[in-house]
Amino acid sequence: MYFHWRKRYRQKGEDGLRDLSTAPHKPAGETPPEVQARVVEVKQKHPFLGSRKVKEFLERFEGIFLSVATVNRILRRFGFKPADEIIQAEARRNDPEKAKAYEEELALAQADWERFCRPRPNDLWQVDLSTFYIRGLYRVWLVVVIDDHSRYVVNHGLFRQATGEAVLEVLKGAMVKHGLPKEILTDNGAQFTTWKGVTQFEKLLHRLGIYHTKAAPHHPQTLGKVEAFNKTIERELINVEIFRTMEEAGERIHRFIEHYNYERTHQGIGGFTPADRYFGIAEEVARWQKEKRQKGNEEVVAAGESSIFLIGRCLGHQVRIEESGGVLEVHTDGRLLSAFNLVPRKVL
Repeated sequence: MYFHWRKRYRQKGEDGLRDLSTAPHKPAGETPPEVQARVVEVKQKHPFLGSRKVKEFLERFEGIFLSVATVNRILRRFGFKPADEIIQAEARRNDPEKAKAYEEELALAQADWERFCRPRPNDLWQVDLSTFYIRGLYRVWLVVVIDDHSRYVVNHGLFRQATGEAVLEVLKGAMVKHGLPKEILTDNGAQFTTWKGVTQFEKLLHRLGIYHTKAAPHHPQTLGKVEAFNKTIERELINVEIFRTMEEAGERIHRFIEHYNYERTHQGIGGFTPADRYFGIAEEVARWQKEKRQKGNEEVVAAGESSIFLIGRCLGHQVRIEESGGVLEVHTDGRLLSAFNLVPRKVL
């Protein structure tokens, strides 16, 4: 003890002998302003994301780890209204009698998804059509092909008519880009099947050795993943924006699907994006998240550390592109392949 006080006296003189306040320098549990700013920026950029989605987005792309309650609190503080499901979840979570039921509810939802999820990408594709109007003048049809394992949209197309040729065009495009699926699930629409004979769709699948599964009549839940996607894009894009032309609608839909595939996290697939699951790199993303979690939010934000912009597989190699200190780095199989300086050099 003597040496402790002597050291304090040598460092600070008489002031060092006074009792120090035990109060923390900042209130316990206060989220750093920089982290709060990131929460607000994500919400402003993606207004349809609820608190849980914002939390998962920050974990996946920023390496920032917050609870749903903390994100909810920050959004309320800055005047955002959280999604209804988040408000309901928080009410259940804060009720001790319902806490256990809430956890069981989440566990059952996860188990249901895993039970009906195919184990690998391209094991099963779901195909469906939805429709809407361009400025109320004419009707268009959106064809979507989605991978059952990952929810990744492997291809899509917008057409003036819901024909079998339109479906085949989208399906063939998906096969060119991603290879052949083992099985395809559809409803009993005329584009896919007919009681009169065999459709061109069925002929193509038979020729390629792809098994065709048809949903039970009047049971759309069988196509659950593609139906869920159709509801999402309808709620967040089609019912929100007014498209003046079919070309404008096609461009906005393309951008939405790019966001959905590569930026939108899903609780049902562990907080990863569809691309993470489809390209088989969820484990690497999880390792990256673990490194960031160990450092802590304040250190990660203060250091301006890199975020993963693109991660996937190419010709059998694992590829990652990220920014680090103003330098764009390209990594293959965990090794740095090339780097590009993104910050203009100052002319002396």
